[in-house]
Amino acid sequence: MMYLAGDGPNCSVGCYRQWGSNGGAVSFASHGRVSGCSKVASDSLKKRRWRPHVRVVSLESSVRSIIVNSIHRVFPETSVYEAAGLMVDKDVGCLLVSGNDGPVGIVTQKDVLRRVTSRRVNPELTKVKDVMSSPLISIGQETSIGDAAKKMIEMGIKRLVVTGEDGDFRGLITMTDIVRWVANQEKLSDSLIDYLMHEVT
Repeated sequence: MMYLAGDGPNCSVGCYRQWGSNGGAVSFASHGRVSGCSKVASDSLKKRRWRPHVRVVSLESSVRSIIVNSIHRVFPETSVYEAAGLMVDKDVGCLLVSGNDGPVGIVTQKDVLRRVTSRRVNPELTKVKDVMSSPLISIGQETSIGDAAKKMIEMGIKRLVVTGEDGDFRGLITMTDIVRWVANQEKLSDSLIDYLMHEVT
């Protein structure tokens, strides 16, 4: 189970901070136990005159329900220049890197920024294999959405590969997918959705 505040801005997924009944940002563990409250958040809430209410969202559904199957792919030998162009053309934040034996990594916009752009490396001469995130971290397709979110938080990542019973690649799930799923389930306000998306991207 996961607690979400209905209207406050400082609300997030998993073990992030939440709005408490007293108007403060409350930290909690995976079991929903309150562990702290922020006076700053409380003061901010009073100024904006929000009256949040806390409701419970079940994350027991399997990731199968939100898995992304259509993933754009590149090869390890593809240039970063080509990969970046593909991400822009397809309006996606990552690409699956596939070798002869299947997926071997993921290259993201952040990988390009950190390992190429910020270091002033020539993207046309740099291969995807030199900047991709590897090895892949995976979960089974029957894993619950809540467990998937917890794993991402614990490992400090925002994407997981989803595999079938035989270990074959089935798709990808991101923290953004989880936030969108929760938003659709709870019909959250646009302002809260925008805040959540900012927190996880």
